[in-house]
Parts: sequence; C-alpha cells; structure tokens
Amino acid sequence: MIDSHCHLLPGLDDGAATWEEALALAAAAYREGTRALVVTPHYLPGAFTPEPSRIRELAAEFRSRLAADSIGIDVYPGCEAYLVPELPQLARQSKVITWGDSGRYLLVELPLQELPPWADQVLFELRLAGLTPIIAHPERCAGVQRRPEWVAEAVNRGMLVQVNGPSLTGRYGGSARKTAGKLLAGGLVHLLGSDAHSHRRPAGLEEAARVVERRASREAAAAILTGNPLALLKGTALPEAAAARELPRRRWQWPWSSRKSQR
Repeated sequence: MIDSHCHLLPGLDDGAATWEEALALAAAAYREGTRALVVTPHYLPGAFTPEPSRIRELAAEFRSRLAADSIGIDVYPGCEAYLVPELPQLARQSKVITWGDSGRYLLVELPLQELPPWADQVLFELRLAGLTPIIAHPERCAGVQRRPEWVAEAVNRGMLVQVNGPSLTGRYGGSARKTAGKLLAGGLVHLLGSDAHSHRRPAGLEEAARVVERRASREAAAAILTGNPLALLKGTALPEAAAARELPRRRWQWPWSSRKSQR
C-alpha cells in the first residue's frame, strides 16, 4: 500500500515531533502493509511555510533512517497546501512542492468549515499553472458534507480526490464517514491517506483497505491504495480521471439515491 498523505517529517508542522516518533509510526504502518509514504507537511501562509528544498532534504533523511532500521518503506516528498487565494501564485513561484515531487500534482486542503466562494477559481488557476489539484480529505469539509456533488463537479473539471482512511473507519465522526462512503460509492476516490500526525493520529491503512474492499471491491482497493498513486508518482495521468463524467442538467444523481429522489 502507498500512504498518499501523512505528516511524519519532524519539525515542519504539527506532525511527528521527533525522528523516534516518525520511525515508530512508519514501523507500525509497515507491519500493516504500507510500503511507501508521500510525506505532506502543511503549507499555510502565516503558520507553516516549509521550503521545498528542506522537505526534500528531510524526506531523503527519513528514507535513510528507515533503511538503517530495516523498515522497507520508500519516502516521497510533498506538501499539503492550504487553499488560499494566492496559492496559484505560490505554485508558479515554486514556493510549494508538488505531490511526490512529480511536478504535476498538488495536494490541496480545503477549509474544514465552508467552501470559500473563490474555491473553484483558485483550483481553476492551478490547472492553468499546469498542476492537477488533488483535493485532500474533502469528506472532512462541512461544506462538502452538505453538498457532496461539489466533488463530482470538481472531478469533472479534472481534479483528483484523496480520502482519509480514518474517515472511512469512523475516526472523524459520522458525517465524515458518511460523506467518505458516498464519494467511494460514486467512484470519486483516487487516493487514500492516513493523514498521520502522531501516536494519537497514527499511520496505517489496513482497516480502511478492508472497508474499501467491502464497500467497493478488491480491484478498487488495489487501484486506490497502489495502482493510482504509483501512476501519479511516475507523473502519468489516470485513465478514469482523464475522461469527464456526463453530468445531468439537473442536480447530480448519486448512485445510492432512491428511485423516489430521482423522479
């Protein structure tokens, strides 16, 4: 499995505090089947602004420390860039590192409350800058919980979606779990991440993988946890993400909608 979103580089954000903690979390994830991590420290102007060069340096050190401890996990650098109006400009100035250092994809965090009215425009400008936004854990955003069809519309505009494994298992509450399940059932989940920060928010995706297998299929779990992230790390597009869905003229009809609601 590939963990597409975690905060295990010490000293950059509110994630792992020490190398000892980071290594312990990675070792636990390895025992559950994780074989690669995309480390994604927060990038939030005014709070966390790690330099791409520093992220690359610490990712390389993490890789070396894991090898020294015989933990067979590879490490790829990245960041979780908070959605702010100036994000496209920051991206053009190479202030933020792309997901997996691929040069093509950027993990973008939505506010946990409302979707800003300028959200679509900023995401569109990122596309104009040559980047494909990967929407980080949209199921945790209250605005998305009320209007999950926004995610379908974003995917139709070329975005990708990363859901947190703990959302599927209920760690973030019922609303996040319900929304994550809807996105999974709608075929709108491309990547899965642990969003690990510490021992209180650990790495590991084994339980979430079982949920994906049970609620979607084994093939879907293999794609979301291995095939899709591998393709992105190679800098290639996903076939299912390249083809836009046909949205009906009326509101988006979810596959789990009742017949009555579809009349």
